[in-house]
Amino acid sequence: MQSWISVSSGSKKLYFWGHEISVEGIFVDPRKVEAMLKWERPANVTKIQSSWVLLGIIGGLLRGSPP
Repeated sequence: MQSWISVSSGSKKLYFWGHEISVEGIFVDPRKVEAMLKWERPANVTKIQSSWVLLGIIGGLLRGSPP
């Protein structure tokens, strides 16, 4: 299971929900951007529906409402 928060050993960076937080500021974690760019397109109706459900759950989490 992946942790929501990770700390890079030997550096002063904290990774939190797809963001890199350091003394320089807050940035989008480049590893997450790369992972999203590599996502495959949904190939059938079931996969499209699954994608919509996932996006709905993520949207609910970001708004603070339960999924």
